[in-house]
Amino acid sequence: VGLVGSDTVTGATGLASRTNVGTSNDVLSAATGTGLSNYAITYTNGSMTIAPLALTVSGTTANGTTYNGTTAASLSGGVLSGGTGVTLSQSGVYASPNAGLQSITATDTLIGNALGNYSITQPTGLSATIAQAPLSITGTANTAVYTGSAQTHTGAVVTGQVTGETITVSSGYASATNVSQGTLLDGPYVLSYSTGAISTNYLTPTVATNGSMTILPALLTITVDNKNKVTLTYNPVFTGIISGFKNNDTLATATTGVVMYSTLATTDSSVGSFDITATGITTSPNYTLLVVNGTLRVAAVVDVLATSVRVEDPVNVVSNSFLTQYVSNENDASTEFQDVNLGITCSGDSDSLNHAFRPKLCIKQANPALLKVIGDGVLFPFWLQGYINLGFNDLAYINK
Repeated sequence: VGLVGSDTVTGATGLASRTNVGTSNDVLSAATGTGLSNYAITYTNGSMTIAPLALTVSGTTANGTTYNGTTAASLSGGVLSGGTGVTLSQSGVYASPNAGLQSITATDTLIGNALGNYSITQPTGLSATIAQAPLSITGTANTAVYTGSAQTHTGAVVTGQVTGETITVSSGYASATNVSQGTLLDGPYVLSYSTGAISTNYLTPTVATNGSMTILPALLTITVDNKNKVTLTYNPVFTGIISGFKNNDTLATATTGVVMYSTLATTDSSVGSFDITATGITTSPNYTLLVVNGTLRVAAVVDVLATSVRVEDPVNVVSNSFLTQYVSNENDASTEFQDVNLGITCSGDSDSLNHAFRPKLCIKQANPALLKVIGDGVLFPFWLQGYINLGFNDLAYINK
């Protein structure tokens, strides 16, 4: 501006120049042309600005995924429309993390040493399916002792759920009451979803190991009572206690047969201890029978320390006798006790108990009867007081 006539300006030094995105200012000087010596030249600097080149992405494929609780989407196959010194990194975000067909917003980025020279136009219209995640259930084999009531269990473990979500087995566990039911398998399991878990995000679970319930027999115990007797007497009546019945079970409902007690000891058995056993009953499958044997202790006839002994016939009371004779000489074989009411006379004699020639009270029944021998006070051993059974012409000895 300001040239006169045919004067011209053909150039100047200091024009701005750049390659990458940004702005560079001119630094003008040394103008060239014709007739310029006639002028005082004023320079007004300009500038050069390079804007980023917009690159487009084509050919993008949205890859489906399995539910994982996040919105991260996988993209691949995209190609840049141009650019130098950059490459494409693809990614995306699902509109929802839940299973099903979901739209995707691309979040592609450029990587390389010329990032500032380019912008990226994101691909649009993308979508993909989030598939339901698989679940697996592992049950446990459980046992329980019979109680007479239905018993179930828990403990099945669910695997495959997304971290932070809770899925448990709420029902479907086997329930059993009786041993005869054998092993009952669980199923079908019913799941409970909580802490953000939604059933539609998961497939119907597979059962890796099915749980089960088995009822085991309870213990039914016959505890046989201990008993005592002396030699040359009949065995006492044996008894016992049966324990361990569950719920409303009874001897009649839980067993068959009749309890029978027995021992190897007899009237003639010598001093010692003998097992008392119980047999005769069979339990239902819900019980296992345990017999705790009792003990029959057979003792020798013991010297009576009392000075008088009474022999009593509970049936024929009129034949009661009361003996008061006291013998100080235990080796006097000629001493006799006489029961005037029963008409019995016995003299001292040796016996199998090695009480040689020791005088005895002899009881000899003319007819079988049940007799009771009673001492006259605390000095008479308590366990000797009791009934003795005598058959025809049997003898019972009680030493003084």
